[in-house]
Parts: sequence; C-alpha cells; structure tokens
Amino acid sequence: MPYLIKRLNYTFIRKRIFRREVEASFYSNRKFPLPVIPKIKEGDIEAFKKEYPFRFFKDKDELIASNLLLGNLEPKNEIVHCADKILENKFILYGDEIDLGEDICWNKDYVSYYQWENNLHWKSDPFKTPHGTDIKNAWEISRFHQGISLGKAYLLTGDEKYTDKFIQLFNDFRIKNPFCAGVQWIDSSEAGIRLMNVIYSLSFFIDSPLINELFINDFRDFALFHSVFIENNLDYSKHRGSGYLINLLGLASAGVLFKNHHYGKKNMNFAFHNLEQEIRSQVTEDGISYEQSIPNHLVNLETLYLSKIILENSGSIFSEGYNQLLANMFEVQFNYIRDDKSVPQLGDSISSRILPFNLCDNDLNYSAPLVVGSYLFSEGNYKSIFPKGSAELLFLFGPGFVQNYSQIPSESVDKRSKGFVKGGHYFLRGKNIDVFVEAGEIGRQGQGAPGHSDIFTFDLFYKGQQFIVDPGTYSIFADPDLRNRLRSIKYHNSVYIDDMQIFEFEGVFKIKEDLTRPKILEWKSDNDEDILVAQHYAYIKLPDPVICKRTFHLNKENINLKIKDELLGGAEHLVNANIHFHPSILLEKIEDHHFSATHQDKRIEIKLHSPSDNFISSIREVEYSPRYGKLGKTRKISIRLKDKFPSFFVTEIILL
Repeated sequence: MPYLIKRLNYTFIRKRIFRREVEASFYSNRKFPLPVIPKIKEGDIEAFKKEYPFRFFKDKDELIASNLLLGNLEPKNEIVHCADKILENKFILYGDEIDLGEDICWNKDYVSYYQWENNLHWKSDPFKTPHGTDIKNAWEISRFHQGISLGKAYLLTGDEKYTDKFIQLFNDFRIKNPFCAGVQWIDSSEAGIRLMNVIYSLSFFIDSPLINELFINDFRDFALFHSVFIENNLDYSKHRGSGYLINLLGLASAGVLFKNHHYGKKNMNFAFHNLEQEIRSQVTEDGISYEQSIPNHLVNLETLYLSKIILENSGSIFSEGYNQLLANMFEVQFNYIRDDKSVPQLGDSISSRILPFNLCDNDLNYSAPLVVGSYLFSEGNYKSIFPKGSAELLFLFGPGFVQNYSQIPSESVDKRSKGFVKGGHYFLRGKNIDVFVEAGEIGRQGQGAPGHSDIFTFDLFYKGQQFIVDPGTYSIFADPDLRNRLRSIKYHNSVYIDDMQIFEFEGVFKIKEDLTRPKILEWKSDNDEDILVAQHYAYIKLPDPVICKRTFHLNKENINLKIKDELLGGAEHLVNANIHFHPSILLEKIEDHHFSATHQDKRIEIKLHSPSDNFISSIREVEYSPRYGKLGKTRKISIRLKDKFPSFFVTEIILL
C-alpha cells in the first residue's frame, strides 16, 4: 500500500508539473521542448524507409505478394469504395457513414453539432456540454482509422491520391490541434489509439515519393508529442483498466519507433515490464478481463496481443505466464462469440477496434481477433472462422504469414458448456441453445464501469438468433441519466428488491459500495443437464437483510431452461425482475404468466410460476442499444411479486 500511495502521488505530481510546462509554452507561443532526437536528413530518408519497424513488406516482391493477398482476402472494389468515401471526408462513425464537409472540425461532435473551444482542456470542464453531446463522437473520428482504409486502397492501386489524402488529413489534424489544446488532448488512451493508427497507416505509404523529409520529421514530432503526452498522463489508479493498457501499447509503439535512442528504449522497457504485471492483475487465471465488460474484453485482448507482437518484433520476449494468460483470453473470446459473430453485450459497449485492419471491423465483428489467436497459438478452432486468414494477419506479420497459417490444422468443434469459474462467466449449452450467465463480481474489483449492475443476468441465443438480450449502453456522456439506467440492475435480466439498486452510482463510471460478493454454490455440467446455483448479498443492507439465490437448470434432453429465484429473508418485500428481448423478436402474451417469443420459424415460450397470489407479469416497451451510439426500443417481460420472505418464483423457458 505505501508503494501504491507513492506511485499515485508521483503520477499526480508529474501531471501537475507537465501542465505547468505546457502552459508556459502555450501562452508564450513557444514550441514545447520534446526529447532531443536528431532530425532525419535528406540523405537518411531511404534508410529510414527501409528500416521502418512497422512496415509489413521487405521489398518489391513482398509488396506484389501483399497486393495479391489482400485482393484474395477482401473484395477489392469494397476496399477502394471505402477509401474513395474518405477522399470526400465521409468517415465511418459507429458503423454508419457521416459527412464531415470540406473543412473538418476535429473538436466537433458531428451528431449533436456541439463544438468545443480549442483551449487547454484543464482550464474548463469539457464534459459540461448540452444534453445529447458525446465527446466520444469527436474522439472517434480522430482515431485516424481512415489512414488504414486509405493505405489498403493505395496498396491495391498504387494511386498517389490516397497518399496525398493521408498526408492532408495528418497535417490538418496536426495544425488544428496544438499540443494539449482541445478535446483531442484529454484522454491519454485516445492519444495512444490515434498514435497507433498513424504509425501503422504510414507503413502502407512508406515507399511513396510523397513521403519526404518534411513529412517524416513532422511525423516523428507527432509521435513524440503523443508519447510525451501519454507518459505524463497515464491512466494510473488503484484499479487500473483498459485505459492504462492502451497507454502502455502507445508507449511501446513510440518506443519501437525510436528504439535507437535512449528515450525509445526507456519507453519500451517501461511498457514491457508493466504489461507483464498488468496482465496478471487485470486478467483472471482462466482469461476473464476483471473489468467484467464482455465487449471491452476485445479491447483488452487486442491491446495485449498487439503489445506482444510489437515488442517481440523488437527483441523483447514475454514470459510463459503472459502468453498463457493471453491464450486463455483468446479462449474466452472464442466462447463469447455466437453463430452470428455477436457477443452478449453485458457491460459497456465499445465504439470500434483499435486497429481496424479488416473490412468487417466497420461492423465491429467480434470474431475478427480470433484469427490472430489462431496464428499465435496454432489453434485450429479459431482458424475455422477465417480459413484463409485475414487482412490483419497480413499487416501484422507480412505476406509470409500464409505459409505458417496454412500448416495450422483447421478444426470445427461444437462448443460445449463451460464455466470460467475464476471470472464468473458460465455458458450453458445444448442443441441449438447457448445461454450465457454473468455470475462474477461487478467489475474492476467493485469499482463499477465498464462493468454494469448485471449480477446473475443471462443472455439466450437460440437457433442462430438472439432472443433474450442485455439492453446495451448507448452512450456514456450524451445522457448521464439514461446511461445510469441502462447499467442498473433494473435494466438487466435479473432480480431487484424493494425497487432498490444493488448499489448507489457515483457519476457515470463509479459506484459507492459493492456488497454483492457473489458465491457459486454449485456448478455441474454433463451430457444431460447443466446446473448453476449462485447467490449474492447486495441486499443485506436492508433493515431485514435479504439474500438472493438463483438456480439455472438447462435440460438438454427436453430442451428447456428453468430459472428459480429464491429470496431469503424474514419480512415482506417487493420483488421485481425483467426479461429483455431482441427487437427482432415478436413477443406476445398467451395467457396470464404465459408468453411466446417468435422470430420467423424460431419460437420459444416463457411460463412464470409462483405460489403467491400477489404475482403480476406484463409486456412493456423499453430502451435498447444495439451498439455504442445507437438507441432504439425493444420489449420486455416485467415481473412483480410482493410476498413475505422467504419466497420464490420460477421462470420456465421452453425451446420449440
């Protein structure tokens, strides 16, 4: 603990000193002093290009091979179409095209049209904005994902208009966003993602004659500004998360870029040793991210495998423990993936991948990273999803990946029921049915977001269709009240007592106190049935303490799922529960406590049973967010029970 206090104090003091240095430079119109690294001169350009550590082709033969490979892996016309849209300043935001106009304003939310001032962000509160404004909308267009899209089109066509657009966007951002001024210099993890995308985008254009001495030195300064910003604004706290991992990835990338200088070596060393430590503190033994957000697991996975690839290409060797935990994370991601390539959206949603190398990344395909896991760990189960490989493999490992990848035997194995006991994630599986149950702690060891108040909630996927779902995230900043509703126990497929939350929220990220302490009483799985029994203690805070116990029983022969909720206490209480359905599901009431849910020829029935006379169920409309930044409506079954405890009710789901 004394070490942690010392480290936190050091981080805080360092940030304060850094801000004073920035202010002194900003208000005097003097350039901020960067680490002293010699400039690239005209005679050094060819050597710089040849030795650029992120290039994926060594020579002309590999460039031609890369061109042919990309054309075989993805439709050429779609790649060029995406890049041509960027030429018109039409970017992708949350899967949709958005027109930024002729003159891009990087400090603007193009959804609400709110624009931030271009001053030092700590001089005002950039999060105090009109209702409906989300700063992530501005951050997202500045991640520089468009550089990779332009690069892929350049690789296929050799047309310098794509290089010219890349340089134009780079300079436009650099000039309009002075160091630490504006919303693009608030979040160090966003700076890390932007740095990564610019670094990898340059690998496509590296041999272009337009990449001259002036651009290279501006690029190196850009990388230094981002690296200095990250190391002085680390997302360091007692309970660190994905933000800190992305900080380390950014420092690792900048370190490799300047690896021939002391500054680069320092950052490489810092990133390597901290990554070894963080994977052990942020990932359970069985591979579950301790943040307890299923979408965010992809971010942590991508960050950790990119760090491994980048640093090991420069000579660092990660430990067996690091590699085993990373392999376990891939196994977890593999289990999250359903047949439609979606995942249960429990916890905060993510806006995009870190490096969107694949066309399918525009639609946030959660299975895409598995191809890297297949390559790194020779895992045939993952290869069956991408039998030929992917663009991501090409740009991370070069065209030579094909030979190694072809030697991995492709296996297609039916997923069986599985419990990740350390992380509290359980999969109950039978013929055509995949049930996910969240039985872990709230997230970040009781700190909250990106985990939600979703204890013992469940998700049901049947015959290739999402039936019972989590209502999602929508936005973190646009509507704080809705944000907290969507992450509350009242918006999950679980139970709550006396109309109370399981804990109080503190802002849009934190909670005040977590008393849940989930406990697994039984976990059994065989060919005939799966049984999971768990209880939590969030409501021991009531005058009459209540323990909530939930039992899941999947009968694989009769294909039905029974969920029994037992409420243990000694006084009268009000019990509420919800079951949320995907918007594509037609939900109808057959009779009291008997419902049907249908999608085309797929159908399930839900029957509710209770010995109490005061038991009510109905269908209601509720908010639903299919992904970050999107909001619509869906329907749910609302359950209400008032009874003297102990009491119980049973939810029976019959799969037809």
